[in-house]
Amino acid sequence: MTAGGERLNAIHDLIRNLMDANPETELIVVLIGSVARQRETANSDVDMLVIGMPRPTTLRTPAPFHVQCFGTEEFRSKLAAGDDFTAWCIRFGSVLLGQESWLQLKQLPEAEVWPVWNTKVVHAYRRLIFSWELLGTSDLPASQEELMYAFSHIARALLLKARLFPFSRPELPDQLEAMGQYPIARVLRDLFTSEFDTVTLRRHIVYAKRLLVGLDRDLYRRCSREYRSKRIARATKSSGAGRQPRVAE
Repeated sequence: MTAGGERLNAIHDLIRNLMDANPETELIVVLIGSVARQRETANSDVDMLVIGMPRPTTLRTPAPFHVQCFGTEEFRSKLAAGDDFTAWCIRFGSVLLGQESWLQLKQLPEAEVWPVWNTKVVHAYRRLIFSWELLGTSDLPASQEELMYAFSHIARALLLKARLFPFSRPELPDQLEAMGQYPIARVLRDLFTSEFDTVTLRRHIVYAKRLLVGLDRDLYRRCSREYRSKRIARATKSSGAGRQPRVAE
């Protein structure tokens, strides 16, 4: 049996297990991610979305499967709020079970809401902070991984702001190049394929900061103030001193 045939059988088995675990729930099962768009690689996960009311019971799934479960109203609320993950599922997911219910979801007004790109600035800032802190501990692989996530969020923010829908992470550099963002595309591609030293990581962290400031200066400043406040609170609590420690900008 081919690898594709084995994967198809495994998907069918997983759907049967989901139905057995949720006997009273009308399930919608959707194939998402790179596999749904037939852009997978040998290392790609098989991502699946499961929707039901009540929220379906989550199963333990073996690699490379990854299942995300939502209640129907929860999924609709995320669509209405401009969540990019649920919006991606609506636009590019391939339904495997519950075709009629899935079609009804796709026809809702919430399904037309364009994702909010500003939230990616917040996610990128958090990853950038993690990258910087890990760099301070000399854990270069972990720092680089967090920096990759930060640049991925930045890429998605840029694409969504330009009214272009981001695809899977390996496809982001090509999408960035198509819109003329060559330096960011190059850094993101290198983060996937190369190992960076301390100097290179520090330089790219500074570059990512400039990109975030350029995307939304006010939001970046708000994230920075919140981070400094939390850091001061942690340091004060751990030291037990009444004097507030100085935090670098």
